[in-house]
Amino acid sequence: AEQARLSRTFDGLSAAVFVVDSEDAVVMTNKAARQLVGNDTTPEDWLQSAAFHSLDDRSPMEGAFHPVRQILAARGGHDLYAGWFGPGGAERALRFSAMDLPEDRVTLIVVSDETQSWMLQETLNRTERLDAIGQLSGGISHELANILGVIRLTSDTAVLGNDMTAMRTQLEAIRKACDRGADLMDRLLHLSREPTYTDTLVDVTEITRSAVLLARGSMLELTDLVAKLDAIPELYVAVPGADLQSAVLNLLLNARNAVEASDRQGRVEVEMTADADEVTIRVSDTGIGMSDDVQRKAREPFFTTRRAYGGSGLGLSMVDSLARRTGGRLNIQSVPGKGTVIEMVLPRSTGPGPQADEDTMIDGLHGISVLLVEDDRSFADAVTNALELFGVVPLLAHDAAQAMQVMEDHGAPDILLTDIGLPGGVFGDVLAVEAVARYPGLRVIYMSGNPSLLHRSDRDVPGLRLKKPIHPTGLANAIRLTMSGSAGGH
Repeated sequence: AEQARLSRTFDGLSAAVFVVDSEDAVVMTNKAARQLVGNDTTPEDWLQSAAFHSLDDRSPMEGAFHPVRQILAARGGHDLYAGWFGPGGAERALRFSAMDLPEDRVTLIVVSDETQSWMLQETLNRTERLDAIGQLSGGISHELANILGVIRLTSDTAVLGNDMTAMRTQLEAIRKACDRGADLMDRLLHLSREPTYTDTLVDVTEITRSAVLLARGSMLELTDLVAKLDAIPELYVAVPGADLQSAVLNLLLNARNAVEASDRQGRVEVEMTADADEVTIRVSDTGIGMSDDVQRKAREPFFTTRRAYGGSGLGLSMVDSLARRTGGRLNIQSVPGKGTVIEMVLPRSTGPGPQADEDTMIDGLHGISVLLVEDDRSFADAVTNALELFGVVPLLAHDAAQAMQVMEDHGAPDILLTDIGLPGGVFGDVLAVEAVARYPGLRVIYMSGNPSLLHRSDRDVPGLRLKKPIHPTGLANAIRLTMSGSAGGH
């Protein structure tokens, strides 16, 4: 009777539920679980044997990295995301969580299809990162002007003079200026990267220092930025690095805005503390503070007191979402007229875990044929070089008409790897429809730097979607995963 009651309760849930016993054997599933896996397998076999992959680089999640093994090992910990190809061949973003029921001596594994919210979160993250970059632009242009100024002055001096010792000194100044520029661009690239969805361990101390360096140039006349991070050791948390840097930047920029709004000289301080279980990033300011009503609404999406100045209202909402998603929290204390203290508290991890060997990622691709359709010739050359490095046989076209002609001349490749925004009026997803209609069994991988195009790409022909810029390992994993028989309905 108790089991029947539980079954009826679980059948009323929209998420897939798998009940496992103390031996991790499945003893019950609900209706949503059976609908999720389709008719080709049982929920029990699917949970243990389905091919899951990382949503970041499409690497297979096998062995100790299998999502079910990870979530059972961290019962009661944070959720975990994984990619999976559904019965129709489309990629799905799944969230795994586990909860123990000690009285019943079972564990609930809950699997939610988060594909739509995953796409929405990508768009919101991109919006907030672009907003942060916009606020930093003044400081960045100032720093780049200094870097270019060093390069121009020292190179001109070297040309005008003949002293080899002086020239050596001047060339060294150029080298250091280039290093400064490369470091600045690395930090900007890290901020602009797409968020990750796996639990990669990152050094929160280094990321916080990086955010401070980016924000320092954007501090305005009334604001002093004080960072108390010199004596802080490496501290690891399981959180996407780009998201964390964006969150810290948002806290710093919000604090700066609060000080500037007070019309008096003030300061922004950032410090970190840690105990055995948690890491706390604390950002305080001496700005205008928040009323009780503003504090209550501060975490709400799109709430902002700076609408007239272009505020999006996404900053604190996304910082709060990031903290809660990792099992942490966001604390806000504020006194009107005196300032605000915001703490982002994250669960602490012990240190970097085992890393996959990238040398093994490109094994097993020799002889696979890939037709690359890409109109940017420089990018096409770079992708072609990577494909040849993998042992893949590349074919190249620069638009849809040329791609169809290449397949007419050479036959169908194993994979069509196409950019979506192609010239000539025929986009990559339309090309995929025509190509698959003519060559049934053709597998497809889509690429784009435009998220709106990327999200629409597999409506008619399923396939993996790669966001530019593409890492070689991610490209190799995508080819391997597509050829494994899971992607594209194969």
